[in-house]
Amino acid sequence: MRKGILLIAFLCVCASTAASQIDRLRTSSRFNGRFWAAMAKPQKLAYVQGFYDGWFSFTGSSQCAEVQSGVVEPYRTGLTYEEIANEVESFYREDANKPIPIASAIQYAVRKARGATVQELQDYVVAQRRLSS
Repeated sequence: MRKGILLIAFLCVCASTAASQIDRLRTSSRFNGRFWAAMAKPQKLAYVQGFYDGWFSFTGSSQCAEVQSGVVEPYRTGLTYEEIANEVESFYREDANKPIPIASAIQYAVRKARGATVQELQDYVVAQRRLSS
């Protein structure tokens, strides 16, 4: 009986430890920089491509041009998927950015590609860090 209770307690501790590790890969249920760091380069490229394919498929189904342009526009850029992945990689080199969701890191790359100033980019990062803490 005592061994059974100890086994159950041990399993609960293991389960909660595993759950906390999984939770570290997400911020508000969205994958973050810790998840990004755990992927290999081909997976990162596939993630970015999948993000864009999903985003444009979802928003492209709308019949309303105003809604479509208002929703899609935040992610439009002239960068390739590989260039976006490289910018996201660079973004997460700073440990303080690791809790920020990947979608926000992609948005950072887009803003940078569109010519945002250093101050605008810093303000964006500060706001994202605050939201992700």
